[in-house]
Amino acid sequence: MQGNNYFINGDLMAKKSKTKGLKPGEKVPISGQYKKSTGGEVTGVKGKRLPPGPKGTKYTLADKTKHKK
Repeated sequence: MQGNNYFINGDLMAKKSKTKGLKPGEKVPISGQYKKSTGGEVTGVKGKRLPPGPKGTKYTLADKTKHKK
């Protein structure tokens, strides 16, 4: 992987669309820091649900968790 590009089966756009405009209560597709449309950030863990927020809140992946190998 290069930079902030994320791939699912070689499909860059599929991955990006899954990390933008997430609603409270949706499952997190990628672990990392998610920016709230209402301000601030939250930590999202893959497979867990995003926390509640004011009406109209959306979450966007700001920084993917980096794992050392």
